[in-house]
Order: sequence, then C-alpha cells, then structure tokens
Amino acid sequence: MRWVVLLSLVASRIVYAVNWFNLSPALPFIASEFRLEVAELGAVGTAFLLGVGVFQIPAGLVAARIGSRNTAMIGLASSSLFAALSGLAPTYEALVVLRFLMGAGMAFFFSPAIGVFSPLFSENERGFAIGIYNSAFSVGGILGFGLWTVFINSIGWRYSLVLAGALGLAMALQNIIVTSGLPREQGSRGFGQGLRHVLRHRDVWLLAVALTGIGGAWFVVVQFIIVYMTLEVGVALAIAGISASLLEVFSVFGSPVGGRISDKLRTRVKLLLLFNLSISGAIAILAIRSFPPVLLAIIIMGFSAGVSYTLTYSTAIQYRDIEQRYAPLVVSIVNSTQLLGASLAPTLFSIVADSSGFSVAWLLLAAASVLPSLGLLATREPFTTS
Repeated sequence: MRWVVLLSLVASRIVYAVNWFNLSPALPFIASEFRLEVAELGAVGTAFLLGVGVFQIPAGLVAARIGSRNTAMIGLASSSLFAALSGLAPTYEALVVLRFLMGAGMAFFFSPAIGVFSPLFSENERGFAIGIYNSAFSVGGILGFGLWTVFINSIGWRYSLVLAGALGLAMALQNIIVTSGLPREQGSRGFGQGLRHVLRHRDVWLLAVALTGIGGAWFVVVQFIIVYMTLEVGVALAIAGISASLLEVFSVFGSPVGGRISDKLRTRVKLLLLFNLSISGAIAILAIRSFPPVLLAIIIMGFSAGVSYTLTYSTAIQYRDIEQRYAPLVVSIVNSTQLLGASLAPTLFSIVADSSGFSVAWLLLAAASVLPSLGLLATREPFTTS
C-alpha cells in the first residue's frame, strides 16, 4: 500500500512540474497574441513564484490543522484547475492572476504530500522515498520543457496548458481514491505549543539557511548557463540547451541515490554539507571558459543538487522532537526561506557579470553559496535529537 501511495504522488508531482515549467516554451506565442514586452512576460513568472513562495507556510499550518492528505488534495486540484484555466485566459491580466493562484495551489501540494507518504516508511527508508518523490520534479521539468514544446507547436499554447491542467485534475482524483484509507496524523501537544516548538527549532532554521545558499546558486545557473555558454564559451545554442538540460537529468538520479545513501549511513547533515560544498566547487569551475570543464560542472551540480534538496527535506522532517503532523510545516519553512532568500541572487549575479565579467561573478557566487552551508557544522543529526 505504501508504494502505491508513493508512486501515485510521484506521478502527480511529475504532472505538477509539467504545469510549473510548460509556460516557458509558450511565452513567445503568448507575447505575440497579447502583444507583450519582455518585462510583461517576466511579471507572469513573478506572479507565479510569489504564489508559490508566500503560501508555503500557510499551507503547512493548514496541514497541521486539517491533515496532510486533505491539504495536498486541495492543493493539487486547485493548482491543476488554475493551470487549465490559464489556457483559457481572455487577457494578459487574467493570465497573471491565474498563474498567481496556480502557484498558491502548488504550495498547498508539495510539502503536505511529503506529510502523506513519509509516515508510511521507516527512518531507514524515508530518505529514499523522499528522493524518489523529489526526482519526479526534475522529470516533470524535462517533460514541461521538451514534450510540451512539441504540443505547443502542434496544438497551440492554449490547448497545451489546458491538457496539462486536465492531467493534474485526473491525478487529483486518483490520489483521493488511493489515499482514502490513510489515517490522519495525531499529536500529543496542543496546536499552539507544537507550532511554537517548530518555529523555535534551531536545526530547522539552520537547514533552511543552508538551502538558501544552494537554492540561490541553482536559480542563477538555470537562468544564465545557456547565455554564458553561447556568449562566453562559444558553444552553439543547440548544444548549450542540451547541455543545460543535464542539470535536470542528473538531478533525477541524484535525488534517490542521495536518499538511499543517507538511509544506510544515517549521517544526513554531514553528507548534506559535503554535497553543498561540491555544488559550490562546481560553480567555481564554471569560471573556466572552456566547454569540457563547464560540462563537468553541470553534471556535478545537477547530481549534487538532487542529493542536497532530498537530504535537506528528509533531515528536517526526522527530528524526533517534532511531531509528524508538523512535517509539512517544517518543509514549508525550509522551502519558503530558500525561495524568498534566494530570489535576489539572479539580479545580484547579473549586476556583477555586467560590471566585472562572468568569471568573477561565478567565483563570487561560489563563495556566497558556501557561507550559508557552514551553519551545518552546528546542526544536529536528526537521529541524535531527544
């Protein structure tokens, strides 16, 4: 039963990620239809990310109140509905509002879904389960960028968005059926007491800060790597695009592998520090303006990022002094902190790249991404917490 639940949620996470990424290849068609400038297209993405980021912690609080399953199903159904409606948006302004609402719905699915399946697995299996779940996001990203580009070119951007949203609604119905017999999480503390304990938990905040450094670096690399490779390294656009996609491909493998290793060794924090440092090292390698080292850096970063995100989430929810019903809130705190904290990284990077060049910008980014991870030296392993 536990694997059926996990695989059902993994399939939903793939479709969730398709709805996250498939707007990108549709943007040229949207700009043409609504006669938009680049800045106006950026507002669509900003509205979506605001919805995802702002509603993370509210989603965790709702999950602690009404249960992870109920919250996750509301999030999956609502985000899918708004994704489908995005394809029917009559105006640019309506599209911006719908993407914001879609982002808010997604916030109500991701963390609570972890709260649904994680209690079904033992401490020695949970990292692997979260790794599989986390890798689904990268699979969906690959499909959203790749397969949905084909759909958009063949049936148009509107029908393509409606199709992905409809798939999400179908997955929501499937999950409602599959998870119908699961018990709701219980807690020995009162809601307020448990909430205060989570908000004061030093290790959770140290993990959140560490992920902020890595998350900011990831956002920058995803946004600028193709531009850097074509303008500075001299790589053809097609090769640069294929190479950049390896970030997601290797992340797919890194997530479950990292989870399995941590389950076996039970040293999640030490492993997390190691792989965070490897990401920072890979960013430093990008400063070498040559295709072979840049490709090596992409592979290292993709694999290590999959490991790091998985280890961060699986570590945060396994402190034994945090009740299971607060697991979605813990993940929400970590996720919202890194989303909001890392949001300025692309802007700051672009300023440095313009003034001092990409090589200097990559080296400064590498150094900046290391510093937040140093807090992991003072972070406890979850299994040693009383």
